[in-house]
Amino acid sequence: MLFFLVVILIIGDYQIIQQLPEFVLNSVITTVLLVYVTVEGILVGLTSQIKLKFLKDCVMTVGIAALLYAVYLFMIVTYQTLQLHYTSTNVATAQFNYASVLFLFFIVLFAIVALLPPAEKILNPLDTDP
Repeated sequence: MLFFLVVILIIGDYQIIQQLPEFVLNSVITTVLLVYVTVEGILVGLTSQIKLKFLKDCVMTVGIAALLYAVYLFMIVTYQTLQLHYTSTNVATAQFNYASVLFLFFIVLFAIVALLPPAEKILNPLDTDP
């Protein structure tokens, strides 16, 4: 049940991303990217709690990639705003859409791994101890 709730929320977020205009203000992008960086950083830190090494490595790889891309885009958009005095560009908006999709993918991957049964049940499915 919780898994379906996560999927429904992610679909809703994806619909919001798809409805963004061609030009999103850089000030909006930087504000949202700060939230992305915060959430991604926290979840990357929590990946140490994942017991299965393969899943931990997958989640960590996607999380670090999402975090680095969000930081990269934050630097680009901040530079454009402060140094070049741009209010928005369609390239920055497109990159923001990519960062949002990567963020959502990381959240979904982390949620799926977090909702899996404990590693002992996966590795030893015939064990029926109460």
